[in-house]
Amino acid sequence: MGKGGARVLVAVSEEDLAELIRTILRGAGYQVLVGYSGEEALDILGREPVDILLVSVSLHDLMGFEVIDRLRQMEEKKAIPSILLSSVYHGARYKRAPASLYGASDYIERHHLPDMLLPKIERLLSPPAEAVPPLETPTPGPLSDEQVLQKRELEVIEDSPPAIEDSREVQLRRLCRVIAGDIVLYNEDVIRSTDFSGALEKLRDDLREGEVLLEGKFGEAGKQASNWLREEVDLLVRMRGARNP
Repeated sequence: MGKGGARVLVAVSEEDLAELIRTILRGAGYQVLVGYSGEEALDILGREPVDILLVSVSLHDLMGFEVIDRLRQMEEKKAIPSILLSSVYHGARYKRAPASLYGASDYIERHHLPDMLLPKIERLLSPPAEAVPPLETPTPGPLSDEQVLQKRELEVIEDSPPAIEDSREVQLRRLCRVIAGDIVLYNEDVIRSTDFSGALEKLRDDLREGEVLLEGKFGEAGKQASNWLREEVDLLVRMRGARNP
């Protein structure tokens, strides 16, 4: 069971993803609050007791690190532990941990929600006497039937068509922002240690993978959106402190 019914604030923009996370957490005895935007999550943090925050790297209005920055400015709430959630489903995409957690206590890749979310939360709600590194992702092993179903549901969520009320341009720009958020999460060391133009050059392979994802989802329109992706990465690299040459 969850730690005495501890309250978890989930900040994600997709309703179906929020519902899956809610199912995982409630099944373990946690209470769940959901904010579908960064501002909504911050509003909840300001008025509700929260024991731990799970926040997506990219929300519709704010980046996850912006939410965490503002959480750390709340005197009575700044000690709340937080977990950054990568924004794009990639079964085995990343071969390394993020170089920086932007003030978060831990991180989790989207495809590991069914098997790693609960252990990470348990660890953060029962911290050891001395700080330890984030809980590493284990070597793949057998999953329970329920976890297998949850993994499949994640794949369905990722493959689902975007909301019909959004224009194609809105959908493309939103995905560009999401991909950019993940690129920045996994390359903070590059961004902090390299001047702006050098950082972008070192991110070339990640940008290319993002372009492939855009094209795979949107065809020729996605291929033409590569400039939007670069603009989003440019903006976030500047925000995270890349030096001007």
